[in-house]
Amino acid sequence: MDRRHQDRYSVLTDAILTEMRDADPADWRPGWVSRTKGGRPINPTTSKRYRGGNVLQLWVTAAEREYATNEWAGYGQWRDRDAQVRKGEKGTVIRYVTRKEVEDDTTPDGKRIRTVVCWPTVFNAAQVDGYEPAEIELPDVAEIDRTAEDFLDTTEAEIRHGGDRAFWNRKGDYITLPEREQFTSTERYYATAFHELTHWTGAAHRLDRDMTGRFGDRRYAAEELVAELGAHFLAAEFDMEAATTEDTARYLADWVQLLENDSKAIFTAAALASDAVDYSMNLALAY
Repeated sequence: MDRRHQDRYSVLTDAILTEMRDADPADWRPGWVSRTKGGRPINPTTSKRYRGGNVLQLWVTAAEREYATNEWAGYGQWRDRDAQVRKGEKGTVIRYVTRKEVEDDTTPDGKRIRTVVCWPTVFNAAQVDGYEPAEIELPDVAEIDRTAEDFLDTTEAEIRHGGDRAFWNRKGDYITLPEREQFTSTERYYATAFHELTHWTGAAHRLDRDMTGRFGDRRYAAEELVAELGAHFLAAEFDMEAATTEDTARYLADWVQLLENDSKAIFTAAALASDAVDYSMNLALAY
């Protein structure tokens, strides 16, 4: 891999690692999750939401520079909107993967699909002149609660309430959550529900993620990181405050070790979390 590209993976990983190492496991709210309105970062010229590690990269940058908008686009894309990136503004490099057909004499049909990784630079709407960021009206708490509950009801996931533990029962294929009044906040309840829902999407007959890990090993830590990111991505879709689950503290040390050993692990987990969010959102939309 090109050294520059490896460094780009490391920049985001190091930023997240620094926060994880300094965190109080008993009361940790990731500073790199969304603090902007309107869900996951979006490109206003294509109306497409950014995915995977790009979500984290743009959230980290927005937090560091205190941007209030979640709109990001390339220099030329802003120009096409009759907007101009201000002189001296520093862009943010993201990762874009595309696939194209190329000639290959070694295949039966003389063609193969080649994966191409690009590293474009994007700018936040706060960095441009001539563009007025979209006005986003945040719903009230009751509406957020109702919308999130409706979403859970339409995902096809069986959710049971009772006991004092939250988990996805792989054999029975159902999610168990404590009663709502046992949670310290609405945000904590949905953080837990979204975490377990992300696990649920990984079943063999759904997205078929590697669910063979045991507590303390790399595969287990990786799946828990996918579920944690999936919960944050979903919370952002409903404009909820960032919250963690009761079990987050148990995983912090394992996540630190995972990211220290593999600078691409956070990108892999974020990509899988985006797939999980898309899967559950599509189920709800099809309901």
